Amino acid sequence: MEFKDFKQRLDELSRTLPSQYRDENREGVQALIPYGTAYIQFEMYLGECPNLYMVVKGQKVLERLYDYIIEAWEDDNLDYNEPNLEFSENNTVIRMSVLISNSGLLKPRTANRLKQACDQLECLLVDVDEGGAVLLNYDADEFLFNNKYVHPEGLADDPVFANCNIMLERKQ
Repeated sequence: MEFKDFKQRLDELSRTLPSQYRDENREGVQALIPYGTAYIQFEMYLGECPNLYMVVKGQKVLERLYDYIIEAWEDDNLDYNEPNLEFSENNTVIRMSVLISNSGLLKPRTANRLKQACDQLECLLVDVDEGGAVLLNYDADEFLFNNKYVHPEGLADDPVFANCNIMLERKQ
């Protein structure tokens, strides 16, 4: 998905949010930088400071990430099914949390529903890795292909990998 389409779709989705999130989200969407850098943080436990980071750059890879974000929102895979965009203190990024386990959900998902969310995230991670994303502080192949927390079969029985935070650059 091209950036202009992504931004338009995010704005449309933001209009559907409860009023306490709507205006701030729409302002944040308007401030996004086209084809800027994106960052993905991984939380092994919900609320714990992430210690794994992926840097995503390049138009094609970012367009794949945009597709994923819209798909995650439309499939209700975002934080607590209330997909508000969170702004960092320095206003350089927006953050969307994609939950791939039941540990942060008020209403637990079925095993099939979790597997679908995990499959979608796994496909995204493989695509951005092949597109030249850089995974910091970890061996990318080990993380993407051997990490039981990325693969659905590991998540179904042991949902320790709580979520990932996708952060996009925005104008200051």
